[in-house]
Amino acid sequence: MPYISKRAFDSPVILSTFTGRISTEDFHRWNNEVNSTVLTLLPAPFAKLYFILDVRVAEVDFPTILSQMRENFSDQAPDGVDDGMVDILLVGIDAMAKLASEMARLPQFGGFAMPLFRNLEDALAYVAVDQQKLKLRT
Repeated sequence: MPYISKRAFDSPVILSTFTGRISTEDFHRWNNEVNSTVLTLLPAPFAKLYFILDVRVAEVDFPTILSQMRENFSDQAPDGVDDGMVDILLVGIDAMAKLASEMARLPQFGGFAMPLFRNLEDALAYVAVDQQKLKLRT
C-alpha cells in the first residue's frame, strides 16, 4: 500500500504518509478510510481533528490530483471542515502538492483552506498553536 495512516494514542492528529506512485484508486481507498475514521472519532475528546497528508516522497500526477479533488471535494468541503471540527494539512514541496492546496480553495473543489507546509515539524507546530488558541477560547 502506498500510504500508511496512524494516530498517536490520545492525539487529535491523524498522519497519512504517502510514498511512491499514488493512483486515483489509492486516494479513493485512503479517502474511504479517512471518512470512516472521522465517523468513529467525532464527537471526540478533542475540539478539533487534524488530518496531515505527508506527500513529500509521493509521486502524483495532475490527472490523479484533479480526479481526487473532483471526486471528494466537488462543491463542498469535506465533513467537519465547514464547522471547524477538522483541518486537513498538506506536507510537501513539489508542484502537485502546491496545486492541491490551491485547488482546495476554489469553490468547485470545496472552497476550504488546506495549508501547505514544507516539513512535518511545521505542520505539527501549526497544530500545537491552533490547539492553544482553542483552549483560550473555552
